[in-house]
Amino acid sequence: LSEHETPGRGAFREGTMAKLRGSYALDRATVEDGMWVKLRDGIEVKVRSVRSEIVKKVRARAQRPYERLLATQKWRYLPEQEEKIAETVIIEGVLLDWRNIEGEDGKPLPFNRETVKAIITDPEMVVFREDIMTASGLDETFRRELAEEIAGNSPAPSASSSSEESVPN
Repeated sequence: LSEHETPGRGAFREGTMAKLRGSYALDRATVEDGMWVKLRDGIEVKVRSVRSEIVKKVRARAQRPYERLLATQKWRYLPEQEEKIAETVIIEGVLLDWRNIEGEDGKPLPFNRETVKAIITDPEMVVFREDIMTASGLDETFRRELAEEIAGNSPAPSASSSSEESVPN
């Protein structure tokens, strides 16, 4: 990397200026209310940011049962504890909706608590969980400039249109 590059962010030209707010400000409404994100194979999920107050509260509640154990575990969560915490955070805080997902029977998979819990806790669905958490953790997804751009360029919301952002595969 040159002195003018940041991993994952690209280069800038000498003598150019960037608007700090445009580059870094998050859209608080999108952070809390969520954003539609494209995943693999046309699957779309609506996720809330990990910076959301709701997600922070869910995470704190999910971590509580392990607080006493941390001292005996060198202040680190065991992998299975981290997984349970992440599952709870996704189910109760991050994942708000999905589209373009079908069940084994070929019918659209309904978005409801039971279905979400069954999928998120399925050991074979670890990559789906990771994609959801990646989308939720990418500040780029919730940037104010992006939210304003989408709102300005999008038709009025309907059942078939939404604001979107992609997560790299």
